[in-house]
Amino acid sequence: MELKITNKKEEPLLFRTEILAEGIAEGATPSNADIKKVIASELKSDESLIVIENIKTYFGSLSFLVRVHKYKDAEALKKVVKQKKAKVK
Repeated sequence: MELKITNKKEEPLLFRTEILAEGIAEGATPSNADIKKVIASELKSDESLIVIENIKTYFGSLSFLVRVHKYKDAEALKKVVKQKKAKVK
């Protein structure tokens, strides 16, 4: 998988950086975990501070676009990102 960061935008009020990247997959669209690993290694950041907002694919093509938020620290992540509730059985 190739991934190239195309745009970075600082959002100081939310303690994060919005990152836009485009990539080319070798087969199926890569998983969120795979994309997190690649983005974290390129930014030299911790994977737990990265949240993938969306992955946009193009029908019949191996290319895709990704929008990611990289938070300043774990405290900022907890304040901004809504936590998912556990399902009750």
